[in-house]
Amino acid sequence: MPKEHITVELGDRTFEIEALSIRSSKVWRQTFAERLQPLFDVLPTLPDVDISKPEELVKLLPILQGLLTTYLDDAIDLLFEYSPILQKDQEWIGDNASDKQAIAAFVGVLKMTNPFDPEVLKDAMSGPGSGETFSKSVSRSGGSRRRSSKTNSP
Repeated sequence: MPKEHITVELGDRTFEIEALSIRSSKVWRQTFAERLQPLFDVLPTLPDVDISKPEELVKLLPILQGLLTTYLDDAIDLLFEYSPILQKDQEWIGDNASDKQAIAAFVGVLKMTNPFDPEVLKDAMSGPGSGETFSKSVSRSGGSRRRSSKTNSP
């Protein structure tokens, strides 16, 4: 089975980022959580701001400063730490890619590392026998799982 991967564009080049093994991914996810924990801690404390009023936006400046400096840099660093392919070209990417491209690639990595993404689960559950579905039914003996076969014919 081919290794899962995503394709990202950084600068004017295209890169394939392969999914890490379970063991390597675990280490990376722990680093991700540690590095971005301060951001996660700040998000629930965001002030209630009416963004249509400029005087209200001032309340967000300290938070935005952190988001646009420390956390942005941390996210880009985590992108490089995830992919040996990107690490090899880190200097070129740093000189040629935009922050927006790097964050889009980072979001792609996050989607690839999230096994609970609804689309991923849907694809995994359909698998090779995509005509099979699972349903729960209740019997006198309690809940049970029943497998039924459905075909998607026109």
